[in-house]
Amino acid sequence: MTVPNPTPVRRTKDECIRRAGKALADERAAQAARTVEAAALAAYRPEFGGPSLSELEDMIRAHRGLAVAA
Repeated sequence: MTVPNPTPVRRTKDECIRRAGKALADERAAQAARTVEAAALAAYRPEFGGPSLSELEDMIRAHRGLAVAA
């Protein structure tokens, strides 16, 4: 069982922006390191609608400057 921290940590606006930017950059780097198929699978959320898995793969290929399947 985890005990909540009784003293909340106060962060400055600048620190919050830096931390959010780092989290975003880290995730973008992780996504870029994945294969096209793995990146599409990680982004695929059929329960929310949106593009199919193959459409995501084509979008990722286009974004990366790779040949898109016809």
